[in-house]
This record gives sequence, C-alpha cells and structure tokens, in this order.
Amino acid sequence: CKLVTVGGEPLQREKEYSVLLDTYDIKKNTALAAYKMEHPEHFPPADSGRPVLPILVERLAKMLFLTIVDANSDGDGGAEEIDALFAKFDSDGTNGLSADEIAKALSSKLGAGASNLVASTMLSLADVDGNGNVSKDELRKVVESVF
Repeated sequence: CKLVTVGGEPLQREKEYSVLLDTYDIKKNTALAAYKMEHPEHFPPADSGRPVLPILVERLAKMLFLTIVDANSDGDGGAEEIDALFAKFDSDGTNGLSADEIAKALSSKLGAGASNLVASTMLSLADVDGNGNVSKDELRKVVESVF
C-alpha cells in the first residue's frame, strides 16, 4: 500500500504534512513505529495530550447537536432554532432535553442513523451541571463551540 494522494490531491514529497494518529496506531503499525524510532522529534511525548478517539467522539457529538438545532441548514444554530428544538422535543416541559428527547430529535433529523448510545454521549458532553438534561444555555454553548 503506497500513499499517493492527500485530501484528494497528489502527494507532494517535499511538503511536510500534519497527521492525527493515536498512540495505538503507532504501536500497531510497524511502518509508523519504525518512523517514530527514526524521527522521535516529530512526535510529542506520550503524556502530552488526549487520545484521538475521545476527541473525535466529542467533535461528532457537537456536530450532531448543530445538526438537530440547525433547522434551516444554514450552518448556524441561533436562539430561535434552539427554542424551536425545545418546543418540539422537550416533551416533559422541564426546559431540558433528556437522552431520550435527544434521541428523538436525532431520529427526526437522521432517521435510522440515530441511536440511544449516541444521544447519551451527546448528553454527557453538554450536561455541564450534571442534572441529566441539556438546558438551552448548555446547548447554546455546545453549538457555539462548533465554530
């Protein structure tokens, strides 16, 4: 297997690229492990950051929140759209969205691609006060953090 394109463009051998890899990938891939041994200056220390998977899950959860808020698909999730989402899916009137209500919003927008596990992950990301619901303010902060 030979790398010939990056982002759909031909590989420029003289160019230096930044690549996001998990330490797991580096340990399991013999070519990456050998490169790390030869060029340790290109790798941060093992304890210098977060693993890739939680970062990707967090990003996905944020993008999914934007997806369910952004009713007009303009890439923005303003206060009116957040209010409309709550009016439609806050079925118990608590002024907070539970995991079940988030799952219903996901199903409404994505159809079969929604899951309770994803909704629970989204809830745990956004529920800053730990009350088991996402408030309008918490949701606004998540949506703003996407940009």
